[in-house]
Amino acid sequence: MKYALSLAFMSLLMASAVGQDAPPALSRPLPTLQHLRDVDISTFWHKAIIRQLAFSPNSKYLAIKLDPMLGTTDVTIIEIRTGKKISTMHSPEYLGMSRDEKLQWLDNEIVFLGSRYRWNALTGTRLTDAPVIGWQALFNKDRSKLATVENGLGTPSYLHIYDTKKWSDQRTYVDDLSIATMAWTSDGNLIMSVGTTPKAMRKTIEGYQILQGADVALRLFNTNNQIFTKTIWFPAHAIKTDKGIEWNPSADLTLGISCFGSNNATLSVNKYLDGRTLTIKQFYTNEQVKSNSVAMIGGQACSADGRFLFIKDVNSFDGHHKAANSIIDLALAKQVGTFPGGEEEIATSDDGRFLAFGGGKGASIFFIK
Repeated sequence: MKYALSLAFMSLLMASAVGQDAPPALSRPLPTLQHLRDVDISTFWHKAIIRQLAFSPNSKYLAIKLDPMLGTTDVTIIEIRTGKKISTMHSPEYLGMSRDEKLQWLDNEIVFLGSRYRWNALTGTRLTDAPVIGWQALFNKDRSKLATVENGLGTPSYLHIYDTKKWSDQRTYVDDLSIATMAWTSDGNLIMSVGTTPKAMRKTIEGYQILQGADVALRLFNTNNQIFTKTIWFPAHAIKTDKGIEWNPSADLTLGISCFGSNNATLSVNKYLDGRTLTIKQFYTNEQVKSNSVAMIGGQACSADGRFLFIKDVNSFDGHHKAANSIIDLALAKQVGTFPGGEEEIATSDDGRFLAFGGGKGASIFFIK
């Protein structure tokens, strides 16, 4: 049965409860979700575990990365208009638990799993592996470029940026540092979080001398000029233990998704940053994160204009935390609404018309109003 989720009404209740009203100049009606259909991709013997969702650029298809049974990874393609299963593709290796092996569309026919594996999504035919090196494969906004990272454990990274038409490679050494995570900006540059390596110790990079192995940084890379234009360092902090002084990272710089409409990228579980200035804003307090009282780990998706961030939550294994999905207004840097439903992962379409999340026997698809 179709139903509407009145997110705007929930936000009004929340605002009145905490006594905070959005500034008139920034206030905007919240999106509402109208149920379109549920898609059942489970079998008689197995309940599918949804690992990732991705809409095709033309919003006609939904790709679902799932574990149909223990130790296997499939990609199933669903036609949004009818809910019909178009094809199922079997990964040559298990990639279910790895978030570095992303499910992404190159165009309206070809779907990638990780950096190399690719299929014709409409026929299910596996294509020759993409001629790329590295991992953490990530397409830019218009899918004209693919970024990957090449390095070994604890060794300096090489950044590869491929032209997806000719598959020519632009390779850059990252100053003896190791890339941890990346996110594209809407203007075609790359944000990356980096850590140190033994080779980087005592070096001075962008005016900062690296003295501790736990020093971390955010860097902005101009992909056209192949130069770093901004670096922000977060020095390690000391902790006194029974064994002496230990040095730990002072910030969680795990980059999440790009919100191209507003040129923001999510950071850790409660922050986001500006794609031009790397200015960081926080939408959950540290106390909320520590208390595990807010949506954090089930997945993230943005509205087409980049104004709203949808965060999927999950129930804790011990039952102490019940899922409470959140809507964050990035212009206000605060939670403004909630929405129910789902168990695993979330995605929105490029044109902003659809939202999907996993749960139950497959996925649920909604219109965004």
